Amino acid sequence: MSAIAGVLDLSGRPGDRSAEARVRRMTERLHHRTAGAGWASDGAATSPAPYVEPGLALGVSRRSGEAGNADVARCATSADGSIVVLLDGDIVNAAALGDELARGHAITGASDAAVVAHGYQQWGTAVAARLHGRFAVALWDRRRRSLLLARDRAGARPLFYARVGGCLLFASELKALLADPEVDRRVDLASLAHYLTYLLPPRDASMIRGVQKLPPAHVLVASDGSITAEPYWQLPTTLDFAGSEREAVDLVHAGLRTAVKRQISTEAPAVLLSGGVTSSLVAAIAADVTGGAVRTFSVAFGDERTRQEQEQARVVAQHLGTAHHETAVAADAIDLLDRVVWHMDEPFGDASAIPVWYLSQVAAASARSVLSGDGDEIFGGADRYLPPARVAAFDRVAGAPGRAVAGLAARLLPRQAPGRQFVRHVALDDRARYLQAMAFATADDRRALLSADVVDALDRSDPDARFGQPFARISALPWAAQMMAFDYEVEVPEDVLVTRGRLGAAHGLVWRAPLLDEDLVAFAATVPHTLRIRHGRLKHLLREVAARYLPASFVERPKQGFGLSPAPWLRGGLAEAARDLLASATARQRGYFREDAIARLLSEHASDGRAHLQRLWQLLAFEQWHRAVLDAAPVLV
Repeated sequence: MSAIAGVLDLSGRPGDRSAEARVRRMTERLHHRTAGAGWASDGAATSPAPYVEPGLALGVSRRSGEAGNADVARCATSADGSIVVLLDGDIVNAAALGDELARGHAITGASDAAVVAHGYQQWGTAVAARLHGRFAVALWDRRRRSLLLARDRAGARPLFYARVGGCLLFASELKALLADPEVDRRVDLASLAHYLTYLLPPRDASMIRGVQKLPPAHVLVASDGSITAEPYWQLPTTLDFAGSEREAVDLVHAGLRTAVKRQISTEAPAVLLSGGVTSSLVAAIAADVTGGAVRTFSVAFGDERTRQEQEQARVVAQHLGTAHHETAVAADAIDLLDRVVWHMDEPFGDASAIPVWYLSQVAAASARSVLSGDGDEIFGGADRYLPPARVAAFDRVAGAPGRAVAGLAARLLPRQAPGRQFVRHVALDDRARYLQAMAFATADDRRALLSADVVDALDRSDPDARFGQPFARISALPWAAQMMAFDYEVEVPEDVLVTRGRLGAAHGLVWRAPLLDEDLVAFAATVPHTLRIRHGRLKHLLREVAARYLPASFVERPKQGFGLSPAPWLRGGLAEAARDLLASATARQRGYFREDAIARLLSEHASDGRAHLQRLWQLLAFEQWHRAVLDAAPVLV
């Protein structure tokens, strides 16, 4: 594992050498990310001397003893020394790019970073669009005195940045930026409102005022005192595939085989097997392209659902002939709270982070990377793409006039009237329904929970409009295709890849998702939605490919996510932990929340152990993050 950081003085002050000391502080805060706790925990984290020029310092934290590993951040320069590159991650098409560049460049070394350096000399900032993989790149052009930052298309590698006191600071983690004394340590209240509503911070911002995330598929250029960030690639917005269904299945099949080959980093790849169709398909292709040398892992968490999933995974493994490993875990979310929050780097209100921690821990005991079935959203893989039966029946019978009548009825019905929530929901248009279904809190919920001072400070902040902003670019697509594209651009990078990437890194493990391969995603986005969801059959194309490897009973299994229901793990100890943290003098003095609202949540949960499980976990995660990250608690590795 690896991480990068840097400081650029945008004012051009001559002779300023403070950047080096600032970068050293940041890379020290990144050691926990690179030390790991699993397969390669014997390699200590190290920070080589930063690359330094007046007003510039670039630093890397990496695991010592792994200099030859393709996943270690590397420093490289172009042959003429004019380009300096830091790379966190790997470029899976580096060999092909290197062959293309070799015709006009004397590439120094065989590293991915060297390919990026020479690719920039050949194509300029357009090099970012040619890179495939999981990466965050920092590139310094010495002649132009220009800094380029880029992030992979799916958003597998994080990159935070801030403009502070005339300088641009960037790092792989928010905690690293907070090591700089000039970075504002106040919570961004608009991000807090977004977190309460959608369980995560905004995709282009952070929980800290003035600190931003570089969005996936974006490139940032800092030059001549200015900073610009823009997309270098965007998901296609035209469904222009005109081939037959069979041709679409064949192309997805070929693309997925190529993607699996690209992602395999060892002769005996490891696959996390849930027993669902996508992870089973990834395992089947991995077994086929390697001649059967595949290890599979499944984890049960002590409840009936995950035990059944483990049984299904076992049957798949037997069918494929993999070396299968099963583990049962007695999960304890409260015991893990501080460690999970620390490694997540920002508050994350979805308790699905807990099973991801355990999955990473189990796999990391014998593997450095794993393949997963994540990323099937662009193929029509989420249940929410099909409307609930009652909603579909309402639309079929009532149509647009019925929505208008429902809107009027929703305004007239008393707040506690039975069925009012359903009436309010069906009154909305498709986009508003979707956002409502994704939201964990309404505007009324936020006003009831946040203190009067915070509500006043938020004024016109609208988390729903901010969350739904990506719909503007894709609004011409049919509605089903809009949902798939939105989830690829928001749900995948901000939820799925955040947990896998950061909690995998906590154990020295890399999660790889072949379904997010750049070429495969770009093709899938052009296929008509009626082929991706065929007569109500979700991920139709993937299931047709799976039918070439797996028995029919495996192919029609519903989406499975390694038992992500938080309830069994949150009940034990949640009430005590919530009282200790949320009702403490420290938490009350922060002034974010109404004391009476917190007291009501705690009281109702004490009366009914199932009440407010998710809300209390969300608030616990925020308070623990505040203590561990903002209140300068000792670093927890």
